[in-house]
Amino acid sequence: MDVQIINVIREPCALCTTKIKSCSQNCEFAPYFPAEKKLEYKNAHELFGIPNIMKMMRFAPTTEEKCMLASSILMEGKAWKDDHAKGGFEKIRKLKWEILLRKLYLNELKEKIKVVEEEIKLRRYTSAILANPAIGGFVSHCGWNSTLESLWFCVPIATWPFYAEQQFNAFEMLEELGLAVEIRNSFRSETELMTAEEIERGIRCLMEHNSDVRHKVKEMSAKSHVALMDGGSSHTALIKFRQDVTKNIHKS
Repeated sequence: MDVQIINVIREPCALCTTKIKSCSQNCEFAPYFPAEKKLEYKNAHELFGIPNIMKMMRFAPTTEEKCMLASSILMEGKAWKDDHAKGGFEKIRKLKWEILLRKLYLNELKEKIKVVEEEIKLRRYTSAILANPAIGGFVSHCGWNSTLESLWFCVPIATWPFYAEQQFNAFEMLEELGLAVEIRNSFRSETELMTAEEIERGIRCLMEHNSDVRHKVKEMSAKSHVALMDGGSSHTALIKFRQDVTKNIHKS
């Protein structure tokens, strides 16, 4: 069987082309400055000069170091072409600023993550406490998560809103749904203190065993559990939402 040997002739490398000399098949610079990088090499050649580039490349002992050095030479040439005055220094300065800004952002993000982790831990503790059968009531600022958790675990709330939507939640639980008792139902000045009598009155109402509020909370707790079961209102609504998103996701 005859074997046909085909010699592939490549173009002269960028360095040899600039020197205007022939480029042998085993040229030591061809792997690092191939013909397709002529434009990039031209900038490096104008900055460093051929003798210096050859000297630097021959000084690098390993193939890996030669590759890294060649890339650095080409990048520095491009940077000098873009900015004759500052060259690579300006790019390094910009990179340092970008790194610094990203580090600051990461540090800020880490702090936010710590806060969220603490909130998650606190929420786990809150759920564990509310789930304990020994708990007969919950004095709450009426954030929506705490409100839902108290209903889920069948624990009546004594409302004490501080800010944001808490007053709205407290009003809804007290006046519209009858699922809570009142310690306070509105914002007050930070300098205005709650009296012991007000707090005592609210907690005594909260701890009444056969109160209408406790019965309503028990009913709502049962309904909330049913809502999350298969076929329940919350379960069904979530399935419909998912189906609607899946159906219309490619239409936007």
